[in-house]
Amino acid sequence: MLMRAGGGDLLVFDENADTDKEVTGVLQSGSFDVRLCTSQSELFASIKSRKPALVLLSLTRAESSGLQTLKQLRESYATLPVVVVANDAATHQV
Repeated sequence: MLMRAGGGDLLVFDENADTDKEVTGVLQSGSFDVRLCTSQSELFASIKSRKPALVLLSLTRAESSGLQTLKQLRESYATLPVVVVANDAATHQV
């Protein structure tokens, strides 16, 4: 699926609300429709209500919750594009 430059429906999942605000600001300046989710239940409810063109999944902690979310996304929405953003503490897990 190709997304035209300067638009599209993106879903950002990060349990850190401060990071969400920064990422959202950048994406909205490119005319993207950005929805934020800070919990796994909110993420799946949002996808069910309106499937996005892309999910931006943040793995900012060395915990397995982000990886579990990714696994569940793959099982439930195999064709949904997911971009994983990880910090140094989480990259070895991806």
